[in-house]
Amino acid sequence: MAFISDSRCKAILSLFYGKDVTAKEGEAMAFDPSKIEKIVQLARTYGATRLILFGSAMDTPQTARDVDIACDGVPGWKLFELAAKIEDELDIPFDIIPLTPATRFTQNIEKKGKVLL
Repeated sequence: MAFISDSRCKAILSLFYGKDVTAKEGEAMAFDPSKIEKIVQLARTYGATRLILFGSAMDTPQTARDVDIACDGVPGWKLFELAAKIEDELDIPFDIIPLTPATRFTQNIEKKGKVLL
């Protein structure tokens, strides 16, 4: 299995979305926690049954560069449609992963993350 670096992934996403999704070195996004309710509302429209916030937006929202969410209930490619919708409507870099099938990573998120739904 091949992996690509975070910076390479963001460069690819920048090309895909037609805008810069990378933060400059030392630049913080300062995620606005009030956007969480909108994320939950949008996820519900796609059928989400569970949402868990993890990563920097949970730990240190004042310096977060993106929002990381684990999701259950949104099948297949709809999960990525949801991510694009959230990113577009809220104008925030957004990462989403499925909670199922369970892995050590998702189990860790379930233990340490903040349940939103």
